[in-house]
Amino acid sequence: MRLETENKMLDNLSLEEKLEKLEALKKELAVLEREMNKYDVLTRSLRKLFTTVLPLIINLGVIITVTGVLVINFRLATITTYVTYNISLTQYIAAGLAFIAQEAILFIPAVIVFLIGLSSFDVLKRMAWFNKFMTKFFRFGFPLYVLTLVLLLISVVYGLVTFGSTTYSQTSRSIGGGAPSDIQIVFRENSKDLDWGISIDSKTGRSEKVELVLELLDGILIRDKRTQLVVKVSNDAIYGIVADSITATPVATIAPSAVPIQIASPTDTP
Repeated sequence: MRLETENKMLDNLSLEEKLEKLEALKKELAVLEREMNKYDVLTRSLRKLFTTVLPLIINLGVIITVTGVLVINFRLATITTYVTYNISLTQYIAAGLAFIAQEAILFIPAVIVFLIGLSSFDVLKRMAWFNKFMTKFFRFGFPLYVLTLVLLLISVVYGLVTFGSTTYSQTSRSIGGGAPSDIQIVFRENSKDLDWGISIDSKTGRSEKVELVLELLDGILIRDKRTQLVVKVSNDAIYGIVADSITATPVATIAPSAVPIQIASPTDTP
C-alpha cells in the first residue's frame, strides 16, 4: 500500500523534481556506503587482531612463562633438592623477561656483526673464487640448516642453564631477578616455638637474619646464612617481615630539656 502511494506521488512529479529526488537518493546511498566501509575496516581490523596479533601475544606469553619456569628451577637446583611449582605466575613471567632481556642485549652485537658481514658479502660475491666457494658450500644446504638449528637450540639451553644457575641469583629483584635479600621473620605466637631449623628469639618471635630465596603462593623459601639450610615457611606462621632500609638515615632526636619551674610558697599575711 505504501509503495503504491509513493509510486503515485512520483508519477505526479515533473522530470526535474524526479531528477532532484534521484540525486538526493544517490547522496544518501553514498553516505551509507561510507558508513559500511568504516564498518568493514573495523571488522577487518578486529578479525586481524583475533587471528594474528592475539595468538602471537598468547604464544609469546607461553614462551616467556616456560622460560621463567626453567630459570627458577635451574636456580633452585643450585641451592637445594627441594623442587616446587607452587610459585606465582608473576615470578615466572618476571624471570622469563629478565632472561630474554639479557639475551637481547647480548644479541645486539651479533646483529651488528651480521650486518657488517652482509656488507662484506656484497663485496666478496663479485669475486669469482668466492662464487665458486659458495656454490660448493650451498650443496650441503639442508645439513647446514639442521646443524644451525641444533646449534641454536644448544645455545638457548646453555644460556638458560647459565642464567638460572648464576646470573639470576645476581640480578636485582626489582628487574625480575632472584638476588637473595636479608630479612628477619616475625613468627606468630603459635609458631615461634616450633623447630624451623633457624634461630628464633622466644620472646619477640623474631628470627635471625636469613636469605629470602623465593616467594611462594602459600609462603616463602628462605636459607639460613650459617647452616645453608633451606626452609619453607608458610604464610600462616608469619606475622611480619623485617628488612633493612637502603636510603633512610637515622635522624638525631633531641631530648627535651627539663626546665625548672619555680613555685611560690605561700606567705603569711600580717
